[in-house]
Amino acid sequence: MSAFARFNCAICLDWLDDTKATVVTDCGHLFHKQCIEGSLRRTLGCPSCRDRVKELKSVFFSTAPFNQTDLQEELDMAYKTINSLSRERTDLNVTQADIDAMAKTISDLSKQLSETRSSYSGLMQRVDTLMKGARNLEKAYSETMSQPCEFNCPICLYELEGPRTVLETPCGHLYHEECITRWLQGSSNCPYCRAELARDPERLPTLPPIFLHPNHRLERFSETYDSEVYLMVFENSQQIQISLISLYTALFIDS
Repeated sequence: MSAFARFNCAICLDWLDDTKATVVTDCGHLFHKQCIEGSLRRTLGCPSCRDRVKELKSVFFSTAPFNQTDLQEELDMAYKTINSLSRERTDLNVTQADIDAMAKTISDLSKQLSETRSSYSGLMQRVDTLMKGARNLEKAYSETMSQPCEFNCPICLYELEGPRTVLETPCGHLYHEECITRWLQGSSNCPYCRAELARDPERLPTLPPIFLHPNHRLERFSETYDSEVYLMVFENSQQIQISLISLYTALFIDS
C-alpha cells in the first residue's frame, strides 16, 4: 500500500515542495518562506498557533512519493544485516580461539612430517646400501662361479660334496668328518694352519645337511661388510640359495 507524505503551507494552502523555499518556525510549523515573511511583517505570531515567532529555519525535503511497505522491508533487511554482522563478530571471537588451536596442530603435524621425511630419507639410504650389497653379492657369486671349485678336504683332497658329513674347525677350515677324526687321533693341530684344536671331533660344528645334498656344490667366501655368506648352486635348475650365516654389520644395523 502506498502512502504519500504531502504538506500544505497554512498561509497560501499550496503544497510544500522543492520548487519553493520552505522554513520551519521555532514552534514547529512549516510555511513557504515568502508567505511567512509577509505575515510576520504584519504580526509576530505564528499563523497556525499564534505563538511568538522568534526564529525561522530553512528546511530541505523531498516531496517525492514513497512506498511505506517497501521502506519497511528495507528497514527489516537492514536490521537483519546488523544482527547478522553482530553474530559474525561474536563467532569470529570464538573462531580465533579455534584458529590458534589449529595453528598449534598444524605446527605439530609439520614437525611430524619433517621427522617422517627424515626417517624416509634414512630408509632410502638403507635401501641403497642393501641394493649395493646385493649387487656386490651377485658380482662375488659370478666371480666365484667362474672359478673352479677350491673347497676340497685338505686331508684327502677330495671335494667337500656329496652325502659325507663336513666339520668346520674354529679356525674356519673344512674337513670330511672321518678325515679330521683320524687326524685328531694323532695330532691336536689343524692340518691346514696348525692352529691348536680340541681332540674331540664332537666339539667341532657340523655344517647344516642342506649344504651336503649330492646335487649341491658348496661355495663359500667372505664379501662386503665382513659378512660370512654361503652360496649353494643347484646345477640342474640353475637356482641359487643364499644362507646368511652372520650379518652383524651396518647392512642391517648401522644403515
